[in-house]
Amino acid sequence: SDLKKRMMQISLDEAERKMVTLQDLQSKCGSNEVPPTDVVKSFMNDQRRPILEQLVKLNKDLSAERQWQSRIASELDQKRKRLKELEEQSTDDLRERAAS
Repeated sequence: SDLKKRMMQISLDEAERKMVTLQDLQSKCGSNEVPPTDVVKSFMNDQRRPILEQLVKLNKDLSAERQWQSRIASELDQKRKRLKELEEQSTDDLRERAAS
């Protein structure tokens, strides 16, 4: 019986908390005629907005990073080829010196 009373009290507390939250949201809206779903949607959109802005910024940063990497990739390839050529040339020079 005590357990039942506690469960009932918890349910009542929960319902009261939800009611207070809803009233708070409605008072912020300034009109009781606004359907609760609209109030909740508005609240969720307010919560979501900064996250979406962060995602957009991260996406822009990522695409800029990818563009930079693709720009620099060809340059890196050219420098690697040039380095290989120089290494081969210096190896050939050393062989010629050793042979003479």
